[in-house]
Amino acid sequence: MLANIDTVSKFIAVTHIRFDLLIAGYGISQIIRKLIEAHFGDKKQHRGGRQVKVKGVRKVEFIFTLGSAVTNLVRMVRLINPPCFA
Repeated sequence: MLANIDTVSKFIAVTHIRFDLLIAGYGISQIIRKLIEAHFGDKKQHRGGRQVKVKGVRKVEFIFTLGSAVTNLVRMVRLINPPCFA
């Protein structure tokens, strides 16, 4: 009976360490996800990315690429000339 309790306690200790690592990884994942989702949300809201109005894979790829290019241009302008808060 004691061997089983030892095995269980070791398993709990090992899984607890792994769980802590998973929690740290999850936090990093959420930060990265927020950065990526912000761009998709911007496309949906301002660049017609909510519903595609063309047919065909090539045309949809073109619209997606064009929206991504516009988003990158907007980001570059903000990086070159950061907004000045008085």
